[in-house]
Amino acid sequence: IFFRLFEAMGMVFYGFAPSAINLDVLIHTFSGVSAGAIATLTLHPVDLVKTRFQAQDGTVARRINNVTYTSTLQAFRCILKSEGIPALYQGMTPALLGGTSGWGLYFGCYKYLKAMLPEDLVMRNFIAATSAGPPLP
Repeated sequence: IFFRLFEAMGMVFYGFAPSAINLDVLIHTFSGVSAGAIATLTLHPVDLVKTRFQAQDGTVARRINNVTYTSTLQAFRCILKSEGIPALYQGMTPALLGGTSGWGLYFGCYKYLKAMLPEDLVMRNFIAATSAGPPLP
């Protein structure tokens, strides 16, 4: 999902870039930020349900709203029924800030480092990708 979003956002941003100026690094950064935001907004409810399900160990002390989750789907249904749709987006702000900034920095650094390496270098993409570091979650 993420890389498709990244490619789509890159095409959108390249459409707005003046042809006389090389904005590759900036466009990659904005594409990473945009894709990170969309992916986080889309997948945060799944992550929240997964986290709540994992936090329970089946004991009475770990129940949430007096319910012990038995499956991911059941946890999703219980959260929707007892807390509503907004509950699926609890903790969104830190996830959104981390996802957008992490992916933006990663792709900006990747494009910058790739431009610094010789074009005939066989492992150019690999070196740039690993040197840019892992994106923040």
